[in-house]
Order: sequence, then structure tokens, then C-alpha cells
Amino acid sequence: MSVAPSMSYIDKRFGGQEKCETSPHSNRHMGGHADPSAQGVTGPQPRNETDPESAYLAICVAAANEHRDIVDWVRYHNSQGVGRVYIMDTGRPMIPELEEAGFLESGLVRHVWLNDLEGLREELIRTVNHTYSLKMRMLMAYALCVRDFAPKHEWMAFIDADEYITPMVPGQSLPDVLREYEEAGALVVNWRLYGAGGHVERPRAPVQDAYFGCYPQIEVENKHIKTIVHSRYVVEPAGSHHHKYVEGKFAVNSAWERVDGPIANSTVYDTVVLRHYVTKSVEDYTRKVARGGGMGRFKTWPYFHHVQARANQDCRSPEAWPAPKWGGLWRR
Repeated sequence: MSVAPSMSYIDKRFGGQEKCETSPHSNRHMGGHADPSAQGVTGPQPRNETDPESAYLAICVAAANEHRDIVDWVRYHNSQGVGRVYIMDTGRPMIPELEEAGFLESGLVRHVWLNDLEGLREELIRTVNHTYSLKMRMLMAYALCVRDFAPKHEWMAFIDADEYITPMVPGQSLPDVLREYEEAGALVVNWRLYGAGGHVERPRAPVQDAYFGCYPQIEVENKHIKTIVHSRYVVEPAGSHHHKYVEGKFAVNSAWERVDGPIANSTVYDTVVLRHYVTKSVEDYTRKVARGGGMGRFKTWPYFHHVQARANQDCRSPEAWPAPKWGGLWRR
């Protein structure tokens, strides 16, 4: 199917049907969401948490060729309370895996194939008044999510397909956590980096069950954050880790400490953690090196060895986590 330059992406959903979408450029704000009047809505809308289209929490992920892990990744986050996942696909489309899992038919996943990055770039220049480098596929995908999809949801997380958001308090879902932060512009979540755990070949178990060797909390790389934006307050992505917000709003961590930029001053795991399986196995990492990153950067083998040297703590152990203030055990 050919796509005209003005049609910046193909949206495949619900049984694999193809639909070409253009943007009504005259109905867009400069640097924010789609104009609410063009959507037939005015301001925040009531949420039907059983309907993926208006779920309280959604994820936007820019991913390429993650065919082998994407189903488990979606299923995991759905189990934590994520009601809709927007897969901004910049590689070979993951439609077969998503269809087989039933995610498209159910509406849990909306798959957007970014097959025309130049067209998308030109459209974003016109509609959000921002110029993106073609190397920054992830930022363009995030800008599209902020513009077209975030207004449908109260919260939207912007993470990678090798990152898993985990609420740390037993019995809490991610929506339970976020309801405590509804006055914030966003909730940021610290990384906890994981290594290969000695795996050369790709293990058969799901990622979160296969890798346990992690960085100690004090490692400085764990200060990196990813962001769950409060949709009514977000303006645009400022990078792959952080965003810009309306005046008077800003991102906080779970301790209500303000966080500006991609790195926090501290590492806080009391409520939620972002498990970052940055290398996985040698086999997986070889594929990652070959495909490159969504921000124009490439992983290297020296970095692989750097991670393995630091991922020397067993994150299955209670000693790997700070003691909860209220007693009891962390969810691990």
C-alpha cells in the first residue's frame, strides 16, 4: 500500500485492517495537544477504565523489531493496570504477534507503523511547531503520542520495550500509585539496571522471570528516570527521558521531590521502580547492536561489559531493596 507524503503513518488495528490517517493541521495547537474542540471534547473527560480507548493509564512505546518480547511485555504491563498500549513501530511491523495474542481485536494495543518518518517530521513541524532530526525516531513517536493520544487518558508512560514498570507495594496497581500524584505534572520512575545474568542464548522464560542480576541501588546510572506524564499538563517531549509541562507544573518522584531533566538527584524505589533490562542475553544484545537506537545512538560491546561488571546484586533478595517504612516485604 502506498502512502502519500502528507500521510505520515499507517494505523493498523482491530483485525489488521489498514487505515491511512492524516492530521487536520488547522485544528492543532502550536506545541501542545490536538485542539479539544476538534475532538468534540472540552477539557478533562470522564474515564471508563474498562474501555481501552479512555483508560486511566496508557503507555507510549517506540519500538523496532521487538517481535520476540513484545507480547510478554504488553501482557505484563496490562497485569499492572495499564489499559492501553500505543506501539509506535519503526521497524518491521509486529502485527502478526499482536494479532495472535488478541491485543488488536481487544483494543488493548493500538499499533502505529511509522513507515514515513520524513512525512511525519514535516507534519510535526506544521502542527506542533517543532523540528525533529530524522535520527530521533523516538522523539517524533513521543510527540505524536502527546498530540494525538495522551488527551484520551489521564496518564501516559513513555518507556522502552526493555523497561518494565513495577509497583513495589504488594497489592497496588500502577493506577493505585498514580492516584496519589494527581496534582503533579508527572511522576518519574528511577531505573534499576539489569545485566545478562550469564545468559549467552536467549532464555525461554519471560524477561522479568529470566534475569535477576541488577545494579546496586547506589550506582549512579540508576538516577536516570523515565516519565509517566499527567496528560492534562504535558506540552511536548524534551528528550527520551523527560517532558515539558504547562506553566506551574513539573515532574516529581514518589517522594514528591521535583525532578527536572533526565537524571534525578536521588534514586527512590519506595513506591515504583523501572526495571531496565538493558542488555538481556548475549544473543539479544547482538541484535540490539545491529538495529541501533531510536535516538540515533548505537550500543557497543564495551557497554555490555560495563553493565555486567556492575549488575552484581541479586534483585530477588530482600537485601537488594530498601526496607519499606511501614514494614512487610517488597514486591520482587
